[in-house]
Amino acid sequence: MRTEFQPRPLRIARTIAAVGALLWALAPAVARAADDGAARATGVRETARVVTDASGSRLQVGGRDFLVRGMNWDYVPIGQNYAFDLFAQPEPVIRAALALKPLAGAVLASILLAGSRANEALEVAREAMRWPESGGRIEEGESLLRLTLVRALFANGHAEEARAALAVARARIMERAATIRRPDLRQKYLASVPEHATTLELAAASLS
Repeated sequence: MRTEFQPRPLRIARTIAAVGALLWALAPAVARAADDGAARATGVRETARVVTDASGSRLQVGGRDFLVRGMNWDYVPIGQNYAFDLFAQPEPVIRAALALKPLAGAVLASILLAGSRANEALEVAREAMRWPESGGRIEEGESLLRLTLVRALFANGHAEEARAALAVARARIMERAATIRRPDLRQKYLASVPEHATTLELAAASLS
């Protein structure tokens, strides 16, 4: 039976998830960089505050209204809005949406790591791993997520747990590679996909 809800193509959802995570993580860094640059140029650090009046609430920096541009990813179909309830949808729709969220978590955790925010990166990576660890399917980004979790664990000093996670990450890559019949394509799968190659190199160095 045909329902009114038609999920958007997964390709669009993946792109939105990655871009949303990127903007969310970079916004504080960009704001800090702009603030630091102004402070160095003028010798005065501008203050930021939330102003509330009859027109509503808004952010001001240095006494001027400041618009923060960004985006939020969520599984909302075209024609719906914030009132859309994902978890009121049929189970296949819910599972399709949740299968994409680990990719967004992997991207965000990677950005946090690059920004020397290891504690936050580990928290995000652990949260993203809850879905696959509970038996859920990952639509895309499993290797990136597992590698990012390993890096975050090492960065936070959890070496033993990191090596255990690394062993699982390597095993999952090799398991999928074994299903590729052509040796040349199998080698490309292992060596040309960045997260695969990095995982295998890290495993060779850390698990020997």
